[in-house]
Amino acid sequence: MLPSLIETHATLWGAESAGHAVPINFLLQVEHIAALLEASGARILVALGPHPVLDIWQKALQLRERVPGLTLVRVAPPGTPAADGVVDFHAALMAQPDDHLVCGNPGRDDEVAAYFHTGGTTGTPRLVAHTHRGQLVAALGGAVLADMRSTDTLTATLPLFHVGATLVGAVPTSVGAVLDVPLDGADISAVRAGFCGAALLPPAVGERFRQVTGRGLFEVYDMTEASGLIAIDPVAGEGGVGSVGWALPYTRVEVRRLGADGQLGDLCAPGEVGVIAVTGPHVSPGYRNPEHDAGVIEGGRLNSGDLGCTDGAGRIHIAGRSKDLIIRSGHNIDPVMIENAMAEHPAWPRQFHIVEAIPVTSVGKVFKPALRCDAAAHVVSAMLREQHGLPDAQVQVSAGGARGLVVSVTLPAAAAAALPAVSQALAAFLFEARVALA
Repeated sequence: MLPSLIETHATLWGAESAGHAVPINFLLQVEHIAALLEASGARILVALGPHPVLDIWQKALQLRERVPGLTLVRVAPPGTPAADGVVDFHAALMAQPDDHLVCGNPGRDDEVAAYFHTGGTTGTPRLVAHTHRGQLVAALGGAVLADMRSTDTLTATLPLFHVGATLVGAVPTSVGAVLDVPLDGADISAVRAGFCGAALLPPAVGERFRQVTGRGLFEVYDMTEASGLIAIDPVAGEGGVGSVGWALPYTRVEVRRLGADGQLGDLCAPGEVGVIAVTGPHVSPGYRNPEHDAGVIEGGRLNSGDLGCTDGAGRIHIAGRSKDLIIRSGHNIDPVMIENAMAEHPAWPRQFHIVEAIPVTSVGKVFKPALRCDAAAHVVSAMLREQHGLPDAQVQVSAGGARGLVVSVTLPAAAAAALPAVSQALAAFLFEARVALA
């Protein structure tokens, strides 16, 4: 549970050698961190000592009380007063041999090296297993496609609890923000290439990067479930083509049609949008909790949940998320194309619905299921109020069910006569609806 420090690297690699590492986002709430520690079986927590701004050490002390048998190792500046029952990182390091590591038999091959937590599109963090072989394959592929050289310096702008931290240059929003900073005579001639990932790259940002640096900005496609990398737009190319390039060596990326039952179907033709599926030695063997594997990692194949297609040259293009896919008459329709048309049309949007805050998962990603629930509740409430004269009807929406959303409407007892009409109106929607009287 550390920020990006030299000690963070030593802890990460040391933990993977001696056992398995569990990098923790120190911005999570204590209860979430405790759940991750217990689920992973971690017995040692390495945390930053007292800090004037960060509350990492305060959380560490709370976690020691909540997780039985947890040993605290503190990273703190020299001269920091000793703490009872706490191992000082630097003192323990100096007590070790200077010519070899003491770690027993180090892990290798398909043994677990680490568990990285990811929120994905769900509210609860999941622990994704990484193997030694998987990390090495991802590292090799990244080095090859990114044309990394021993003379290069690669900025790692993401924290090390993020699985892509040592490979990704920056996310598009960060790149855009940096490009807005005046150079003021700074010499950036040493810049050879830029990388971005974690979100689609706006064409304007890529073009601006080329204007400022004279170099290409290359997109990376990554997932925690694939040891951090799936595909890279090769640095040997021109960059900025609107794709994430080709799959890593030893990796197979397929685009498959999504069936009405939610299962992956036949292969898509070039240019046809479908769901991206990945196989290869760097695909995770599964989650710490096998119950989370269903529909995501099965038989060695990773269902990315991302929409995409390939072009005539075999390059991969990312379109969106499969949960947003529209299936009509057996055809998979990319919603991004429709959204772009709507954005350009003078009559959209006709309504603005303001929410107090955008719901996010415990790892900071936008929690779309909550947005869908909120939107459904808003639409149903408006219908009951405006079309049926029922402003006092109660509407509750939850994610789940056979159709993804369950809408429960409770009518006032005095509105019993309206129950059939309300039921019929709700039946026109695609979600599962339940109507009852108070």
